[in-house]
Amino acid sequence: MSRVSRLSHVSATHSTEDLDEVQESKELTPRTTRDGFDRDPDDDKRPSNWTPSTASTGATGTGQYQLTNRGGSVLSKPVINNIYLGDYWNTTAGKTVASQNDAYAKDIEQSSYMGVLAQYGVGKGSFAGSTVVPAATPAKITESDIQSIVKKAIASGTQSSDPQAIHTVILPPGTVLSDSDGDSSTDGLGGYHGSYAGPDGQPVYYAAIVYGQGKNGIDFDGKPSDAISIVESHEWSEAETDPDVNSPIKGKKLGWYNDANGEVGDEALDALPLKSVYGKVDGFAVQKEWSNKDQAFETAPKKAGKTNKGPIFG
Repeated sequence: MSRVSRLSHVSATHSTEDLDEVQESKELTPRTTRDGFDRDPDDDKRPSNWTPSTASTGATGTGQYQLTNRGGSVLSKPVINNIYLGDYWNTTAGKTVASQNDAYAKDIEQSSYMGVLAQYGVGKGSFAGSTVVPAATPAKITESDIQSIVKKAIASGTQSSDPQAIHTVILPPGTVLSDSDGDSSTDGLGGYHGSYAGPDGQPVYYAAIVYGQGKNGIDFDGKPSDAISIVESHEWSEAETDPDVNSPIKGKKLGWYNDANGEVGDEALDALPLKSVYGKVDGFAVQKEWSNKDQAFETAPKKAGKTNKGPIFG
């Protein structure tokens, strides 16, 4: 069974107010495939390993976007591995996008962006490199396919075997990503993260990223490289702060989570219009993440001496 947490954008036919009304009218039920909030009014379910928040979960501050730790793990030294699927990535255009994306992965894990996640126990990470999996451009990729691609890449020795690695599969233009519930990137699905039990019984973490362009995935600003990096920042931040969401391994708990909105990356999607969800760090497009400490959506921690009277919506 797949176990993922996803990023998707609600259809333009639903306003934020409409979405809130739909959510409030539904009873939360346990989910078996992914986390609780992705701006999809038909997907308001809690993770399979959800536990209620307690006073001892380590959150600071109050408010509707506040995250609490449910006793689970975080990635203190995350490692990014990129897997580019398809022959497109060996073309001149593909090599250009992949090179920029690898530079982004190397930069972001050592950047000020990670300072926002430090309050949740996440340390600065590293980039272990990338590989291209030769193949004709597939029309569609499923969750099972993503796991198989990761398993083969690890077995071939092209991927780091670090237990904190996030094996990230980046799809070529036009490939449709689907999940086990029948939703797809043509419905606004941008990507997801999840895990499976490795041969040693320990979790192997992965993410799937759509080449956001036109009506496939999330086209933030007409630039596929930005669409890829924004979705990656969303999924990597969630995988680092809540790696074991919906884990298939017995006893694995949620990390940082908000019962109303979901994981750290889901908070901005609830509060902000799509055009305000992201910003730039070192010239790369990234999603803003919620800071319990600063009570704001940020791409870097606020400077010492500045105070916020309430949530800042960017």
